This record gives sequence, structure tokens and C-alpha cells, in this order.
Amino acid sequence: MPFPIGPYNGGFSARISRISPNGERHTVVDGLPSGESNPAAGSVMQGVADVAFIGDNLYGLEAGAGCSHGLAGTANTLFRVNHDGTITTIADLSAYVHAHPVANPDADDFEPDGTWYGMVVARGAFYATEPNHQEIDRITPDGQINRVVDLSTQFVPPAGWEGPTSIVAHHDAFYLGTLGTFPVRPGTQNLYILYVS
Repeated sequence: MPFPIGPYNGGFSARISRISPNGERHTVVDGLPSGESNPAAGSVMQGVADVAFIGDNLYGLEAGAGCSHGLAGTANTLFRVNHDGTITTIADLSAYVHAHPVANPDADDFEPDGTWYGMVVARGAFYATEPNHQEIDRITPDGQINRVVDLSTQFVPPAGWEGPTSIVAHHDAFYLGTLGTFPVRPGTQNLYILYVS
């Protein structure tokens, strides 16, 4: 990752914790990939971006792995946390974004392994947001990935860039919050309703 965002300082300091009702923290799984951006970019930390459940199974969405985050030999994944504390990779998200580029990537701020942000479970699958590439993808529990929407076709960088971050499912619709352009300009962040058939 080029300056000023990179080079990243990679490590394995990410974890998922459980917080009890009385405020006690318990580590569920640790030693997960993490990346820290260049100090010139604010030393932003990335690790596990989000978690979700299907039944009693806990899943995590990684954002701090991959060569571009300073961790050669790793990848951003959707993973399942097993009951014995180990993890099982469900889908290799880094490989997916490498093989399926969006229509209009932002050359000034391109993250090769993606910067995965949020996910929600709906219709028996995960729907994950990736704001850097401006995409939302559907990931099944058996690891199949399909792009739901490529927002780069609607908001062409740099002037119209909008990266989806938060996602909530309600009935037949998804509600999306987006980042706006950088440097931050008030009024470029939005909330959308996305209908998926």
C-alpha cells in the first residue's frame, strides 16, 4: 500500500471479545490478523470488522489481513469461530476482490485486499459491505460469494465516491449508510434503501 496510507504495520493482535452483563470482558478468539496504517494517515487500526450469528455459530469479518495490510500469506476472510476456540475460513474475500474488480475503482485510494466494514445476516446468507471498492457482497455459509451491488457504477470516483459501511436488513430491504468523499465534505454521506430480489 503506497504512502500516505501505507505501508501498513501488520500483526496478529485482533480478537473477538464477549462482554458479560456486568461488564467483564472474556476473549472468545485472539491472534487474528491486524493492520495499522501509516502514522501520516492517522495510524488507523483494522482487524475484525464485524461479527454475526447464524443459529449458535459465531462468524467474523476480517479487514486487517492480506499483503496490502503488511501480512503476506494471509487474506481477509469471513470465518466461523468453532466451539473449541479455533476458526474455520468460510470465504476468502481478498481473493474475491482480486478476481472480481468493481467497474470504477478509486485509483487514489485503492485497497487491494479490501477494507471490509459491516455485515448482516438475511435470507440465510451474509451481506457484507466494502466501502473502499464501493460494493456489497452476498456470502453463503458454504462460501459462495456474489456481488449484490457495485456502487462505483453509480458514484464514479473521485467526485462521486460513496462507500457503503453500515448495513441493516428489514423485511425485503437493506438500509445502507455510506461514507462520503475525502477530504470530508458535509452532505456527501447518505442513507439508502436497497431492494434485493
